Amino acid sequence: RKFDYYFYDALSAKAQGNYAEAFDLFQHCHTLDSTNANVLSELSGFYNVLQETGKAAALLEKAVEKDPNNYYYNMMLGSFYRDLDQKEKAIDIYNMLLELHPEKIDIYMALAEAYNDNGDLEKAIDVLDELELVVGVRETITINKFRLYSMLSRKEEAFDEIESIIKKNPDNLGYMLMLGDLYMQDNQM
Repeated sequence: RKFDYYFYDALSAKAQGNYAEAFDLFQHCHTLDSTNANVLSELSGFYNVLQETGKAAALLEKAVEKDPNNYYYNMMLGSFYRDLDQKEKAIDIYNMLLELHPEKIDIYMALAEAYNDNGDLEKAIDVLDELELVVGVRETITINKFRLYSMLSRKEEAFDEIESIIKKNPDNLGYMLMLGDLYMQDNQM
């Protein structure tokens, strides 16, 4: 097929760092088949690099229409929506992805960040709590929850988060030092 030839040629050019050639070839592929989700996604990436985020998002929306459960396309689209300040759309995408892929840590983190961007800190904490049920207590989650509780002026819960990771890792002096630093900072405020 003619399309396949140009598409693989475009991927090859992209892999070799010949981006102008790859872009032209992907555009030609789009002319041959304007509904191919892979081409739409690739072109979206190029337009994003060219800082045409709106056009990149529109192409990715079309790719998601063609392949609605594609993890990669949806994660990219959620990121574009966040960049375009369309927070609710990003939250909807991440929630949908979480239903499809409840094991993927990055979806939980992206959803928590989107809720944070939207000013819904309680929901961000709830998402991180759900993630802890899946993967257990982890430093990244704990630090994010600490930050969110601090933003909500709920200092006791914030410090409880740090103490929970100390209980899990009692031999890690770094966490003890972190807690000490946080208590010192708190007393200085």
